Amino acid sequence: MSDNNKDVEKEIDLEEVIGVLKTDKNKYLKIAAGCTIIALVLAFILPEKFSSTAVVRVKATTGISEGMVAMHALTGIGNITGNTASYIELMQTRSVIEPLIEKTDTLDNNSSIKKYKLVEQYVKSYLKFNNPKGTDIIQITATSKDPQEAQQIAQGVVENMAVTLTKVNQTGTSSYRKFLEDRIQIADSEMKDAEAKLEAFKQKSGVFLPGEQATGIIEQLSEIDKSIAVVQVQRDTKAKQLELLDNGEVATVYNSGMDTAATEVRQALVSKELALKDAQQKYTDKHPTVIELKAELAALKAQVKKEAATEVAASNVRLNALNTQKAAIESKISQLSSDGLEYIELSRKVTTAREVYSILVKSMESARIQEAMNSMDLQVVDNANLPLYKSWPSKAMVTIAGGLVGILICLGHSIWSIIKNTRNRV
Repeated sequence: MSDNNKDVEKEIDLEEVIGVLKTDKNKYLKIAAGCTIIALVLAFILPEKFSSTAVVRVKATTGISEGMVAMHALTGIGNITGNTASYIELMQTRSVIEPLIEKTDTLDNNSSIKKYKLVEQYVKSYLKFNNPKGTDIIQITATSKDPQEAQQIAQGVVENMAVTLTKVNQTGTSSYRKFLEDRIQIADSEMKDAEAKLEAFKQKSGVFLPGEQATGIIEQLSEIDKSIAVVQVQRDTKAKQLELLDNGEVATVYNSGMDTAATEVRQALVSKELALKDAQQKYTDKHPTVIELKAELAALKAQVKKEAATEVAASNVRLNALNTQKAAIESKISQLSSDGLEYIELSRKVTTAREVYSILVKSMESARIQEAMNSMDLQVVDNANLPLYKSWPSKAMVTIAGGLVGILICLGHSIWSIIKNTRNRV
């Protein structure tokens, strides 16, 4: 900067500016008044807008296991569970927004947003999402020229999001439930048949209580049979879950589990599956985003399958050990009478059938509880309100802003006048 300019800057002070304003006060008052009047006119002619807000809470879980930390590191998906950012992204997917585009009457039918289902542009025009202070609360604010439409859009996001999550959470549920229902029906039939045969034998042979030796063998074999039944049901259930995973029915992979890690796995799978479906609606399978999401989902599934296969293998090892113990106990049966042998065999079948039936019923109940928990991924805190007052523009605020702009123009002009006069004198 030249020395002349520095001198000019030094010579400008507040008193001089005020002096210029006083000298030409009529001109500056007209400028300020003109800006204020223009702002007031704009406040009346600008289209009014109304805002409606709905508040939801997303289900978050804590206590990530070491296995889940390793899985997250493997897939590179970070903190999926309880991550409100993931839910906000899901709220902006086609499955949630496209139905709203059709119902938005303030959109012209020939507009590009409605004609081409431009989800991103619609969200920018009508919606705003806020996660206050990093909580698990999401505020959904819809803005429209029509107050009822604003309420409809905000509430529509909540309802469409709930439907989307429910569809994903129920993916494969019918298959898994059908599997358990079929097994329960078979177990019930086998249990009743075994009980009937034992009762028929008692009536025919007159043996209602086994001898002391037979009682001891029955008790030992009953405990072994119960343990075998438990392990077999657990193994078969896990195998069915793996089958569902292979069929792409990711939501029920861990539906029978109630632990934190299981919930996290399910939510991670659901989140990735939804993101992939949305990306496939936007892009071709060769698009980098689709390829990346497919790779992440495949890695997550591979980790789940590896853990489940390990559990199945462990179950088989346990079964082998139990069958070895069972064979050792059964070797003692040859010392019993024929009636004692038949009584033990029938009694064992009754005990085993009852145990299998009980385990399957508990598994079904557990699946139902988990299904109910899954449906609560999104909890409505406040439904969308019907706005009674417009959110924009505020006539007072626009008018004040216009007046402030006028004052700034006057100050700028007075300073420019001082600088210009000073330079002329130099």
